[in-house]
Amino acid sequence: LILQRSPRVIVEIGAFVGGSIRQWLAASPDSTIVAIGPWYQISGPVPFFDTHPVGHAHGRQLRETDGLYRAFLSTLWEHRERVIPVRGTGCEMLPALHSAGLQPDLIFIDADKQAAEIQLCDELFPEAIVCGDDWLWCDSKGFPTQQPVRDSARRRGRVLKVVSNTWLIDDTA
Repeated sequence: LILQRSPRVIVEIGAFVGGSIRQWLAASPDSTIVAIGPWYQISGPVPFFDTHPVGHAHGRQLRETDGLYRAFLSTLWEHRERVIPVRGTGCEMLPALHSAGLQPDLIFIDADKQAAEIQLCDELFPEAIVCGDDWLWCDSKGFPTQQPVRDSARRRGRVLKVVSNTWLIDDTA
């Protein structure tokens, strides 16, 4: 999608340490990424650190003061002129970014798995393409991302496309 449409401004909600952003920057040399994340302080047990090779190798560093945020910044240091980190949650920061005049072409949601930000995206950025991760993520109540995404596609009058764990609300069939 990034190769086909060349979005100038991409917002990612839930940027973690920036792995997706690195791929998007490589795919589109003209894109600027606004990365929203709370980059919480990690303490206590985290399954990611025990099961994922990256987490296991860097768990100690990520637990240091501001470890996640510093890992994000260092991962994207070579692209620092094209990445704007915004610290907070999507629900907190989207209204502020809208008030500042931001008009994203594409918004990627990979945050709290509840898709709470999608209603705000519909209201504040109706022209943006909205997509995300975690379509197949489930908790004890089911698949919390799916209904808000379906509702958004219906409100926008757009097509919902799903491939594996990734979803996209698109203006083309």
